[in-house]
Amino acid sequence: MTRHRLSPLLDPRSAALYGATEREGATGRRLLESLVAAGFAGPLGLVNPKRTSVLGRPCVRRAADLDFVPDLAVAAVPARALPDVAADCGARGTRFLVVFPTEDSGGPGGDAADRALLAAARAAGVRVLGPRCMALMRPASGFAAGFAPARAQPGRLALLSQSGAIAAAVLDWAAATGIGFSSVVSHGSALDLDFGELLDWYLFDHRTDGVLLYLEGVRDARGFMSSVRALSRVKPVVVLKAGGRDGVDAPERPGSTHSDLLTGSDRVFDAAIARAGAVRAHTTMQLLSAARLLALRKRPAGPRVAVVSNGGGPGVVAADAIARQRLELAALSDATVAALDAALPAYGSHRNPVNLLTDADPARIEAALRAVLADPGTDAALMLLVPQTATTADAAAQAIVRAAAGQHKPVTAVLAGGASVRDGQQRLEAAEVPHFLTPENAVDALALLEGFASNQQKLRQVPVAIDEGFAPDVAAAEAIYRAAIAQGRTLLDEVESKALLAAFGVDAPPSIVATSAAQAAHAAAKLGFPVVLKVLSPDIVHKSDVGGVRINVQSQAGARAAAEDILESVARVRPDARVSGVIVQPMVRTRHQREVYVGMATDPVFGAVIAFGAGGVAVEQIDDLTIGLPPLNSALARTLIGGVRFARLLRAYRNVPSVDFGRLEQTLVRFSTLVCACPWLASVDVNPLVVDEDRATALDARIRVTPPDALPKARWRGAYGHLAIHPYPRELEETIGLRHGVTVRLRPIRPEDADLERAFVAALSPQALYRRFMMPVKELSPQMIERFTQIDYDRELALVALHDPSGGTPGGPGSRIVGVARIIPTWDEATAEFAIVVGDWMQRSGLGRELMLRLFDACRMRGYTTIEGIVLGENVSMLRFCEQLGFTITVNPDDPAERIVRRTIG
Repeated sequence: MTRHRLSPLLDPRSAALYGATEREGATGRRLLESLVAAGFAGPLGLVNPKRTSVLGRPCVRRAADLDFVPDLAVAAVPARALPDVAADCGARGTRFLVVFPTEDSGGPGGDAADRALLAAARAAGVRVLGPRCMALMRPASGFAAGFAPARAQPGRLALLSQSGAIAAAVLDWAAATGIGFSSVVSHGSALDLDFGELLDWYLFDHRTDGVLLYLEGVRDARGFMSSVRALSRVKPVVVLKAGGRDGVDAPERPGSTHSDLLTGSDRVFDAAIARAGAVRAHTTMQLLSAARLLALRKRPAGPRVAVVSNGGGPGVVAADAIARQRLELAALSDATVAALDAALPAYGSHRNPVNLLTDADPARIEAALRAVLADPGTDAALMLLVPQTATTADAAAQAIVRAAAGQHKPVTAVLAGGASVRDGQQRLEAAEVPHFLTPENAVDALALLEGFASNQQKLRQVPVAIDEGFAPDVAAAEAIYRAAIAQGRTLLDEVESKALLAAFGVDAPPSIVATSAAQAAHAAAKLGFPVVLKVLSPDIVHKSDVGGVRINVQSQAGARAAAEDILESVARVRPDARVSGVIVQPMVRTRHQREVYVGMATDPVFGAVIAFGAGGVAVEQIDDLTIGLPPLNSALARTLIGGVRFARLLRAYRNVPSVDFGRLEQTLVRFSTLVCACPWLASVDVNPLVVDEDRATALDARIRVTPPDALPKARWRGAYGHLAIHPYPRELEETIGLRHGVTVRLRPIRPEDADLERAFVAALSPQALYRRFMMPVKELSPQMIERFTQIDYDRELALVALHDPSGGTPGGPGSRIVGVARIIPTWDEATAEFAIVVGDWMQRSGLGRELMLRLFDACRMRGYTTIEGIVLGENVSMLRFCEQLGFTITVNPDDPAERIVRRTIG
C-alpha cells in the first residue's frame, strides 16, 4: 500500500538525529534521550562531524555514511548549520527535516537564517517542520522527539499546536487522566509545512479519530479552510485559538462604514470554524474537556441533556450552565418519570434535573441513569455526585459504569471532591466514562460536541455563486464600478449603491436626485407623500451625524424647507464635504416593519464576509450581529438570521405577524451573489433593510470599492480568489458527445453523488480498481466515499461523467457515473496531482481524453503550471494514453514499480 506523502514525517519508520551530543542540557542530548526512552523501534542514526559515538551509540559525519535512508531528520544544530543539514538530507534521499530550537535559535539574524534554511531545503527537495519545533511524537511506534515533561500515551486523538507550552500542558494533563494520542506535533514557526498540509495527513491516518488544534493565527486562510473542511467531514476537529480581538469594539475610523468595523473581528474566525464543520473552544479547559469526550468516540444526537445528581445544588448549577451554552434540559417523558417514581424515594425531584438526595446508594444511582438514558427525548446524560456517607465514590462509580455500558448516548460524570473520590475517578477512567472537575466543565464539553454536530450541517451545504434561474446584471455592476473609479472615487453614492443592489435583485425604493430645494419639492410631489430627503455626498457616510436626513415630509413646502435645512446643516458641520444635492424617495413605513442590517466587509485573513443583524444607526452599540462566509444558500442564510437575538422579533408575536422569512433569505442569498461576483467590493452597508410580512426593501446603502491597482494580487487562486470558500463551480457543467453516439453530462462532483460513486466503484473490474488505487480494493468505505464526494472546490476538483443507459437525458434521474477525474494540490504550489478512472464499459469512447482536457483547463484556471500523477508500470494502456497527451514518464525513485507522469500546462 502506498504511503501518504507525509507519512515519513508523521509516522516515521527510521530517523536521523543531527547534532547528537553528550553535553548535559544540550538540545541534541535531550532529543536523543527522549527518542531512546520512548522505545523507538526503527533505525536511529546519529550525525555529528565532531563525534564518533554518543552515549555508546555510533555517530557518523554525514547521512551518506548511514546504512539506511532515514524517513526524517531531526536537527539540533546552530541556525547557521541548518542549510548544510538540509543539503545533506536531500543528498541522502531524506525528504523531511524537523528543526528544534537550540541555544542560538532566538539570536540576531533569525529571519535571515530562516530564509537561508528554506532556500537550501527547497533546492534539496526537503520539507521543513519548524524551526523552533517543540514536539513530534508518534506514540504507537515509540517515536517521541520533544521536551514535554510527560510522555504521550498511545490513543486516538491527534494534537497539533503552534505553541510548545500548550502542547506540554495538554500532555501533562492527559497523562494524569489516561487520554492517549495518535500523534503530537508542535510545529513552531511553520516556515514551510503549516496547518493546511499537516491536517491533510490526519484525514488518512487510521490511528486518528479526532484532532485537537491550538493556533494563534492563520497564514493561509484558503488552505486552512480547505484542510479543516476536508478533515472535519470524517473526523471531529476542535480548535482553540488565542490572540483574537473583537473588531466591533475597535475605535471607529473617520469615514468608515459599519461593516468596516467588522474586519479583524474574532467573530469572523468563529464563523469560519463553524462553516468548516469544526468547533471552537474558547478556553484551554474547554479544549481539554472536549478531549475527554472525543476520546470516548460517542457523539450526542442533539442538545437535550438529562442531569442526575445526589443533591439539589449541583443540579441547579448544571441546569444554569446548560442554559448558557444553549443546550436544553431534556423534558422527561411520563414513562420515564413513572420509572423514576418506582425506583426512587417519594421525596426529591423526579423531573430534570433528577435529585437522588444525599443518601443515594449505588442501586438508586444506576436505576436513575438507566431510566433517563432510555428516554427517547434524551441525547446525553450528566451524573453529578458529591461526597457522601451513604456510599463510597468507588461504589457510585461502579453504578455509573454499569448504567453506561453499551450505551450509544454519551454519559458524563462529575465526582466532586479530592482524595475521597479519587478511587471512583480512576474507576471511571478505566471504563472510559469521561469525568470532569465541575458541572460547567462537563456541560462545556457536551456543548462543544453538539456545536460540532450543528456545524456539520453547515459544512454539508454546497452553495453556488449564482442560483440557477437567477440572472444578475453583472455588466451593469461593472459599469457602476468603472464609472466611480474613473472619477477617482472609492465610495459609491447612495444612488449608485442602490443601483448596484438592484442589479443583483435586492429591492430598493425609487430615488430622485435633486440639486436644489426647488427640484426637491418637485421630485417629492412626483413621488407622492410622505417622502424622505437625504444629503447626497461622496464624503459623508453617516448622514444623520451631520443633519443630512429628514423623514416623514408631508408636503411640497415641507420638502423645500427640508432640502434647505439639509444643505445648510451639512455646509455648517462638514464644510469640506462635496455635496451633489439631495435624494428624494418615498417613505417606506408599514405597521409591522422591522429594521435589519446586512453588510459585507473584507477581512484581512478570510477575505469577504457577510454580516446580518439588528439595523439602525446604533448597529455597533446594539452589537447583535452574526457573521457568515459567502457563498450562502437558503439554509445558510436561515442559520445566519437565526443566530441573532433580534430574530425573535422577526417572528410573530402577539398581534404582530411574522416577516416573510423566505423573502429575507432570498435577499441574503442575492446579496451573497453580489459579493461572489464582484471581487472589487471592499465593504457594503445596507442599513436599514426594512422587512415585514410582504417585503424586504433596502432604504439606505453605502458601498466602498477597491481600485484595480489595490486589489490583492491573487490572494487565492481562481475567479473567486476573494472568498475563503470556493463556490460550487456550476460553470463547469456541460453535455458532450462521444464516439458511437454516446452522450454524457460532465459536472463537478457533489455530496449527493455518494450512492452513484459507490455504485460506480462496485461496477469496476478488479484490474481497474487495482490500477486506480494501487492496492486490492473491493469497495470503498463510507469514509472514503464521503471524502471523494464532499470536496472543497478550491483545493481539488472532481469531474464526473453521467450517462443514462436507458437513453434518457444524461445527468437525469436514471443516470449513473461512468467516469471520474480529479486534481488535488501537492506541496509544490505550482503542481497539481491528477487521478482518472473510466468505467470498463466506456473504454475507447474518448471519455478519458475529454476528462483529461478539462483537467488541463482547471489547472490553468487555478494557476497550476504542471500536472502529474502516479501510474503503475504494468498499466501500459494508461502510460500510452498519457504519452499521447504530452506527458513525460519517469520511474518513481521511491517505488520502482510505479511511474511518475508529468506534463507542463501551457
